[in-house]
Amino acid sequence: MAKNWNGHYKHLNEKTPPAAMLSLALAAFEHENANNAEKLSLDLGCGNGIDTLAMLQDHWHVTAIDRERQALVTVERLVEPELRSYLKTRCIDFAEIDTLPACKLVNATFSLPFCPPARFDHLWNVICKAILPGGRFSGQFFGVRDSWSSNPEMTFHTREEVHQLLEGFEIEHLEEVEKQGKLISGQPKYWHVFHVVARKI
Repeated sequence: MAKNWNGHYKHLNEKTPPAAMLSLALAAFEHENANNAEKLSLDLGCGNGIDTLAMLQDHWHVTAIDRERQALVTVERLVEPELRSYLKTRCIDFAEIDTLPACKLVNATFSLPFCPPARFDHLWNVICKAILPGGRFSGQFFGVRDSWSSNPEMTFHTREEVHQLLEGFEIEHLEEVEKQGKLISGQPKYWHVFHVVARKI
């Protein structure tokens, strides 16, 4: 697994833009003139660190979480010295998360589907409790027609189920995408993805 993720990180670099859903969420906070003291965020499954860096550069205090130690090493290596005090890291598997610190933003770019189904509802409840009123979730859920949907260790949702997950949130952006595409490795893959930005009521 570690070897595979090392290869994944090598395909991505500092020039890769942050995720579109995160960019929408950050723009919404900027429009609201968010107070710097309230800019507390979590990056769940931080991966290559691009989203973490975008939040840090926008002067968010970020807790970057990933089960792969190499991901956190990558993030720490890329952070500019003047922003290092804004960053915390935590190496843990989603299936083991029981608590998260209170925050105004939880970003989970293509990461939540990798939580096992038996633990997903618990993890989602922990996420919802962590987000303060007026805070946001940005990220993705995988749909049931995704080509990985036969994987019993991953979690997939229907559109109705996504709406149920977002009860208690104002949905600011919800886009369902189905398309034939490729992985970074070049292998073909059918994507069924829900892209979400939602504000906690």
